[in-house]
Amino acid sequence: MGNGGGGQRWQGTIACNSVAGTCTFQGLASVEAGETVNASSGASGGNTTYTVANSTAAANDLLCGSPSGNHVFVSGFSNLANNNTTTGFQCVSSTATTVVLANPSGVAESIPTPRTNNANPVVSSTAALGFQVMDIYVGDPVGVGNCTTSGLNLITQNWGGGFYWPTQVQTHVTAAPAAWSGTFNPAGLSVTYSWTVAQGNTGQSDTTGSCLLTNGEGGPENVTINHLTFITDASETIGSGASNSNGVQFSLKHTLENSILLSGSGTGCGPTNCAGWYNQQQSEGNPTEVFDYDASTMTAAFLVWPGRPNNLLYDEYPNNPSVPDPDCSSSTGNWNPTAGGSNPPVGGCNPPNSMYFPATAYCPGSSPTYSGPGTGCVGFKGAMNLPTGPMPLTLTDYHGFGLVSISTGSSYFHNRASDGTDLGVIVPSLDTAQTTSLYSCAPSSCGSPGPFPD
Repeated sequence: MGNGGGGQRWQGTIACNSVAGTCTFQGLASVEAGETVNASSGASGGNTTYTVANSTAAANDLLCGSPSGNHVFVSGFSNLANNNTTTGFQCVSSTATTVVLANPSGVAESIPTPRTNNANPVVSSTAALGFQVMDIYVGDPVGVGNCTTSGLNLITQNWGGGFYWPTQVQTHVTAAPAAWSGTFNPAGLSVTYSWTVAQGNTGQSDTTGSCLLTNGEGGPENVTINHLTFITDASETIGSGASNSNGVQFSLKHTLENSILLSGSGTGCGPTNCAGWYNQQQSEGNPTEVFDYDASTMTAAFLVWPGRPNNLLYDEYPNNPSVPDPDCSSSTGNWNPTAGGSNPPVGGCNPPNSMYFPATAYCPGSSPTYSGPGTGCVGFKGAMNLPTGPMPLTLTDYHGFGLVSISTGSSYFHNRASDGTDLGVIVPSLDTAQTTSLYSCAPSSCGSPGPFPD
């Protein structure tokens, strides 16, 4: 399984209200879209000169094709003659502050500060129209950094490779940007988010335009994985994930529960553990958990991780408000009040109370046993009496991936789910889904004709 994300960054200004406990970010230009443009000249000799901000001679040289030749995209000017066609304008030359493009129709246009005339031009090596509005909603987390005024930057850490990102979710959007209307609107780059006095809000502002805001945190939201039996020999059970360079993912309101999750051995990949719950960016267990998910809104409980011997690497979280975990709380054993972060505190359990770590997925004999991490086996019906394995990846009958439940020796994981059923797939429910003959829904949802046989 893969679980990934990404985001964009904008440069802008910030103004805070300490009484309301909020700050408002006003974006000026997208970092990924390219360089901010402050003005264009009238065309001369078939070319138009664009004055850029916050750039360098080397950056403009690279943009132009070292020293020329690249097709460069221009978007966001009020006068459409200054914006490129679908193929862009070929670059003629550049300096530290200008880019000269082969646009014979350019018109002199200056962009005021702040940008209030519905113009937000940028030049880039890609078409930049989609970066003129933020894809952010009320309740989403945001990342804020690079401000020169004190008390505005989120607490960050080096997540690897020298990439500094927020340590955890620290703020949420209270007023979202305006939706895209077909033309640039500064309100589409304006977002208000929570920021309290305790976090550093004194009513200050930063008008330098150096602050950076990212929308990469929070998604995908409200994903629930429940009663899954995942049979694989891949190193990562839930792999991929956002890269360190793209930033932390912090998926909101994630739930992973009542499941049996296999993986490969995780050998031959250097000093880090690289199997089980591992995303290729962080090491196995909790480092991956808190990079990929917002631990303050995640429930991760009632899970079986065959072959993963170190239960101390994993933390159990009970924090999705819609999915409680009775086995992990401040009143149970192994509670760590800062398992998922300390500012603000995010609690979890380590070692986990309802995660299990049998030595193997297959059973060497006819009686499945489990007495603690690194012991016993799962007890799949189709993976018994295999002295040395391996665990079969496929079976002729999927019922074999159900758990042994007989009087002479049931699987330890029989009827141990949070709902009292078996951990992993509920085979009778799968049978029902396989044989259901008709699925019905309202015509307004499914259209006509219908319903259809499965």
